[in-house]
Amino acid sequence: MSLLKMAAMGVPVILLAQGSEGQSNPVSIATAYSESFETGMGGWMPDHHLACEPACWPLSWHIVRSPTRAYHGAYSLDCYLNGDHDDGTIWVERPFQTSALAPGSYKVSLLFYLWSDSYSHVNRWPVVAFLGSADPEREDQFAIIGQTNMVAGWKQYSYSRVVSLKPTQALWVAFGFGATWEVPRTYAMDMVRITVEPARARRAQPTRHHER
Repeated sequence: MSLLKMAAMGVPVILLAQGSEGQSNPVSIATAYSESFETGMGGWMPDHHLACEPACWPLSWHIVRSPTRAYHGAYSLDCYLNGDHDDGTIWVERPFQTSALAPGSYKVSLLFYLWSDSYSHVNRWPVVAFLGSADPEREDQFAIIGQTNMVAGWKQYSYSRVVSLKPTQALWVAFGFGATWEVPRTYAMDMVRITVEPARARRAQPTRHHER
């Protein structure tokens, strides 16, 4: 998706505070983005992947706004996935413009909340997330950052990684969950937060010599 199309969709730019005296390199203070789905999807788009499609029967799923429960405000995302394939992943995704950022490596941090109807120590499903410069299309592009049903109710999940960004590229953010058990399940997701800051360079470790 081009930056012009994203601008037409009202996709926000994640801004970093600039250094003094017109310095071109951003300082490490990021403007935080947040969304709790109170007035709409906020530009987040539902998507899914099932490895056997289209040869197998279609995956039954949905991600829609709902007032049934919420971590923040009155709405959250109602997320239904039928695991009868014993496979499949669903998520919401969103591109962000990065034209305000100088080219370089940035630490991108994602935080969101997922609701499970009960606690279970078995048959949990993987909670997944993606941070990168390309639109995620397959479940193997996602990192597993936790499991569902670790608590009854809302639980916070987070994911961070260093991403190489250019002004001409979008930053893609996505989060959701996958099926590993042949049952239908409904979860909820709410209150997503994203921050971006320049990645800190790793300090070189001093060379240690063996004493004689």
